[in-house]
Amino acid sequence: MSENPVIVDNLKWAYAPGEGLPVWIWVVTAVLLAAAGVATFLWFRQRKLAAVAAQPEPPAHEKALEALRRLQARLSEEREMDFIIEVSRILRVYIQDRFELRAPHRSTEEFLEEARISDALSPEYRELLGEFLRQCDLVKFARRSAALKKMEILFATAERFVHDTTPRPMAESTPAAA
Repeated sequence: MSENPVIVDNLKWAYAPGEGLPVWIWVVTAVLLAAAGVATFLWFRQRKLAAVAAQPEPPAHEKALEALRRLQARLSEEREMDFIIEVSRILRVYIQDRFELRAPHRSTEEFLEEARISDALSPEYRELLGEFLRQCDLVKFARRSAALKKMEILFATAERFVHDTTPRPMAESTPAAA
């Protein structure tokens, strides 16, 4: 049996042997690969950002209490003025986050007036807060000395204020008696 040889003469090549693809095909391929790489990068980045955003921010009272704990650890090392400024800042940021009263960048009097008008704080807490801020202002602006005992009292006042104004979880409703 003899095999019939395949005749290749009638076949036409898309490109003659030795010829490459046109340059434009290489350019288009490179652009598509680059676009796919950028799209993949952006997709992974978006997923990472979404995962970070999905983590809820801690409540205002948790942030304030944590900042107070860190400050308390430095109580004996901290200079009195720096300590008073920081404890005041922590409480002002807490009030802004918790009660939506713009406290950090206002004077004590401006802030207390806004608190009085808004009724976000009870009169008892407005009074406590007013006294706390005035004591802090005496150290910050009148350059009064603050002994360690006074610093501890101001710290305890700030801590008490945060604890007392922390939102309480709603009590589970009990079924009505039939």
